[in-house]
Amino acid sequence: MKKSELFFAGILVPIDLIMIFVSALLAYGLRFTNLAQKLVGPVIFDLPLKSYIILILGISIIWLFIFALTGLYCIRPKLKWPEETSKIIIACSAGMGLIMTIIVFSGQMFESRFIILIGWILSIVFTIFGRSILSITQKWIMAHSNWGTHNLLLIGKNNTAQRINRFIKIHPSLGYRVIAQMPKFQISKAYKFLKKRGIDEIVQSDPGPTQNHLLSLINFCEEERIILKFIPGLTQALSSNIELEMLGRFPVIEIKKTRLDGWGAIFKRCVDVVFSIIAILVLSPLFLGIAVLIKWDSSGPVFVKLMRISQSRKFGFYKFRSMIDQAWKYKKELMKYNERQDGPLFKMQNDPRITRIGRFLRKTRFDEFPQLLNVLKGEMSLIGPRPHEPEEIAKYAKHHKKLLFIKPGMSGMPQISGGHKLSFEEEVRLDTYYIENWSPFLDLQIFLRTLVFLVRDRTGC
Repeated sequence: MKKSELFFAGILVPIDLIMIFVSALLAYGLRFTNLAQKLVGPVIFDLPLKSYIILILGISIIWLFIFALTGLYCIRPKLKWPEETSKIIIACSAGMGLIMTIIVFSGQMFESRFIILIGWILSIVFTIFGRSILSITQKWIMAHSNWGTHNLLLIGKNNTAQRINRFIKIHPSLGYRVIAQMPKFQISKAYKFLKKRGIDEIVQSDPGPTQNHLLSLINFCEEERIILKFIPGLTQALSSNIELEMLGRFPVIEIKKTRLDGWGAIFKRCVDVVFSIIAILVLSPLFLGIAVLIKWDSSGPVFVKLMRISQSRKFGFYKFRSMIDQAWKYKKELMKYNERQDGPLFKMQNDPRITRIGRFLRKTRFDEFPQLLNVLKGEMSLIGPRPHEPEEIAKYAKHHKKLLFIKPGMSGMPQISGGHKLSFEEEVRLDTYYIENWSPFLDLQIFLRTLVFLVRDRTGC
């Protein structure tokens, strides 16, 4: 563990304490403003500032324990922003609930509901603000100096290894530096790198090392106290989602197809329905404008209904028409120009069937928005694997069919990780990871990154 990580983890405690204290103090001060007294009436409680400060100091310390129980002081792995924010909201809500419970059971009456409400809101806002400033500071330090950075030895020569190397170089604020890359692990070379520059972590990007290779790597990392990480392959991903059950008197292990089951599926469906309804209502003026442009640009329908597969069932996939009418008739003639030779998908960057308005729709991704209707109907989800055509699925290898276990999505991990630049096998690996490791936080992260991607990327699909 780096000293810098311990430092930044430790400094979180006093920062949280200060933020909670300041938010409570500010809530008290706001109650005495003219605006607050006009809104909720004159101040009628008798709680001197000195007594209030002593009270909130005790409350702040209690809240720190609640923060710890919620997992907000986990050093590694570092929480993602959506997960950290949700935990802060839960912890502050639990802390305020505990305070109100103490007030009720102690038989005391605290008349200022204003202070309680505003204190709760400000505690969330200030805590998020304080942690954000600390995170920005930490990233700036790691991007502009070597303090706290992890020296990383990358093993593998596949595309994944190359992409990891490029990504780390582009994002120095992550706190990693690739000191060397080896096609295969060799102890002699590893020791040279260890002596010259030091190694903090080793990342094995090749998903299929031999057993001897793997044992040698594990032993080296254990002896030198180096963190070892793996990029899982498809076969390794199967063992990441198992469940132990009893079959009568016999224990059995079930390999789950996905974590997206039971209440998880119910929650995801509720989010899909609510969001798709809101999005359709908000975007309806945009849809009308796009429809007019499509009809003005070329003859044919505004929408196209393409055949796709969802959980082994066919459904009509809605899009704004971006090609000439009945473009599917010309696909066989264009197959010789297919740029995706690594799998069953068809991709042609300068497809002559695309209309003028169609190019704009594809660059902005506006042609995808009618899929909200598929989401509302339950044929698709907001987040999930890419929906593929029946003739493409007919060419799937066995491990590709894992993608059919859940509903396809409007966006997914491949779309925010390179999109059409990825090979088909890389898309499958990312979608498989999503299926095996689904969580509401992962959906939220993909959704937020999709919004950023829509704004920044204009390369088209």
